[in-house]
Amino acid sequence: MLSRLGQLLGPSGIEKALSDPHARRPPRPCGLTVHPGRGCPNACLYCYVPDVLGTGPTEPEPTPLSGLEMAYALLANPYFVPGRMGTFLAMGAVCDPLHPLLVSKTLGIMRAVAAHLGNPIQFSTKMPIDASLAKEMPKDISISPLITIVTIEGARELEPKAPPPWERLEAIRELRKAGLKPMLFLRPLIPGLVELELEDLLSEARSAGAVGVVVGSLRVSRAILARLARLGLDRPIRSRLRGPVGDSLVVVPCPDLKAKAIRLAREKGLVAFKAACCANAFCAQVPCTGLCWLRGFCTNCPNQCTKKLPEVVEADVLEALKATFGLRPLSAQVGEARLTVVLRRSARARKVIRVARKVLEVATRRAVVFKWA
Repeated sequence: MLSRLGQLLGPSGIEKALSDPHARRPPRPCGLTVHPGRGCPNACLYCYVPDVLGTGPTEPEPTPLSGLEMAYALLANPYFVPGRMGTFLAMGAVCDPLHPLLVSKTLGIMRAVAAHLGNPIQFSTKMPIDASLAKEMPKDISISPLITIVTIEGARELEPKAPPPWERLEAIRELRKAGLKPMLFLRPLIPGLVELELEDLLSEARSAGAVGVVVGSLRVSRAILARLARLGLDRPIRSRLRGPVGDSLVVVPCPDLKAKAIRLAREKGLVAFKAACCANAFCAQVPCTGLCWLRGFCTNCPNQCTKKLPEVVEADVLEALKATFGLRPLSAQVGEARLTVVLRRSARARKVIRVARKVLEVATRRAVVFKWA
């Protein structure tokens, strides 16, 4: 696949793709993050992007890669497994992929992935989506849209430069009309605020055509807490934290809010997810790459991941490790949920074991355990 794409790109395109961080970035729990750009002007008070990028709210800078170059970079990434049963791709970590300055890049990447890779794609956005844009998204690949709405009443103060929630609800309607399965992205859950609006948020999303909801925790730093203090939201957040908050991001525990959101979502006919990767798996109708049914994030959604696990045989595991990583395992024991591989200790094995484990987990959809002989 790299050879075929390389012939389309030429030497300069290959060099450009291989020098980009996408060619080596490890995946996150939601999948391998793909950045059509970096930066966001919405100035949401709870946003962690300024903490990650070290800048304030700013117009996004598009990636220098074309869609085809991005596809090559992903294929070259040692963590990446191509195909519908491969690595999940997630857009929206450090930008809004449908921002007007990025939307053409995002669509180009989607089309290149659809044409050459086939991996499920997920994006999160607060941008308006009209019928024309919804129809431009490739239909020959699984796309999981997440539409972020965390408040309706407090949106003007909390998200001062973002499009209003009513435009985002309209985006859900247009995506559903276009045959996609949009989800309400109820992340972050903000203590002291979400309790007051939870039922309304879920009802409005359901009425707009949302298929489900993904709930997620708030992450805060000292700077984020200072911004939220302007609205008096720092106190209910601090009451849930175990200690002081510094410059690093800290997850705010909210199991009670998640449980309530999931219960109410189900009562309203929405499919509820604790993790974004589960929504991506649901839309693609493949098992979750995050193995959420093993790791405590499964909500027993209709996707039934455990009934879709691929058949795996020992000989294929041994050959894959040899061909891909230069390893010569002594044995591989395949179970329903786990894969145990026995290796001899070596410098090579210690060097590649982290990447090999992640690749095998995605390819086999099983928890991988390496043991030394």
